[in-house]
Amino acid sequence: MKDDFDRHFRTVCNQRQKEKFQILKRSKIFKGWTVDAIVRLSRMARAVVLPRLEKPVKQGQKCESMYFISKGICKVFKFPDRVSQLRREKEELQKQLDFSRTRYSYHRSMREPQKGGKGKRMLAGEVAKATQRIDGGEGVWVPHDHVTLGEKAQMELERNIRACERRIEKFRREEEGVEEKEEKELFVLVAPSFFGAESVTDPESGEAFGTVMTDTVVHCLVVHKLMIQAFDIGQEFLDK
Repeated sequence: MKDDFDRHFRTVCNQRQKEKFQILKRSKIFKGWTVDAIVRLSRMARAVVLPRLEKPVKQGQKCESMYFISKGICKVFKFPDRVSQLRREKEELQKQLDFSRTRYSYHRSMREPQKGGKGKRMLAGEVAKATQRIDGGEGVWVPHDHVTLGEKAQMELERNIRACERRIEKFRREEEGVEEKEEKELFVLVAPSFFGAESVTDPESGEAFGTVMTDTVVHCLVVHKLMIQAFDIGQEFLDK
């Protein structure tokens, strides 16, 4: 009796594992992954059943997981959200500016004119906005009025960031107190579609771009963003 139960239990577990593996394998974003990697991810994922009219992902709220649909229908809705869009634009500009500052440094960033000189001596290893000198570094003399193309690009990025901040504040005041916003239906999701990709492409904030609501009872596989981060994923996977 016990042996029969154990065999039946193993058969059911193996069948469930095969189903989870097939759900992930059908998704095109895992094309190029090894079978072992997909098997490993499917073991970590959990199968859930969402009731009708459930909203597993809501626009403007943090998204923690990706959902891979195996059965059922979901609808995607979106309302105009200028503030969130500008915030994402500002974050992207800030990333570009931080990268530029990390890679290049300029005399104007130091803001400390040298006594009796026309320029400021910059030492190798200095970073933009920093004031600390690197001992023993080799330096060059730069005219005080010289502006490089890279510095102009940084200044332009700074201007765009400030413009985004002003527009964010303006739209935030306009939308303050408006609780209900008209949502527009964009499209329908069926198997093997997935949603919640924001949790992986933007793991820090992961703010959902739209609302997903189940139109029927939906069977899906849920993969938390930390599970995917456990794998060596590249830009190709994120682009997919």
